[in-house]
Amino acid sequence: MKVILAKPKIFGLFQELTREKWILGATFLAGKMIGLFIVLMAMLTLPGLFGNVAHAAEIYTAHETTMMNSINTVWTLVAAFLVFGMQAGFVMLEAGPEGMGQRPARPRGDDR
Repeated sequence: MKVILAKPKIFGLFQELTREKWILGATFLAGKMIGLFIVLMAMLTLPGLFGNVAHAAEIYTAHETTMMNSINTVWTLVAAFLVFGMQAGFVMLEAGPEGMGQRPARPRGDDR
């Protein structure tokens, strides 16, 4: 029994790349590196220009924390019920009028 090994395709892919494709890829890479450099320099210099210091938030009491958690829970439940209501509305919208007097018009050429 003879075993046939498949040639790796990755070397064939490199051979198919033309000079223009290499130049295009190098241009994209250089542009991304320039953009990354600009973002990093902005992150390092802009906070020093404005001089604003970020302070930690104040500590809330147990009652305030409980109140905020309750309000967040109620708001999430209200939003969920609205979504459920919208789904029911879309189902009714897709079902359309089903009554006998509200049939859609027949297409042209249908003379039954």
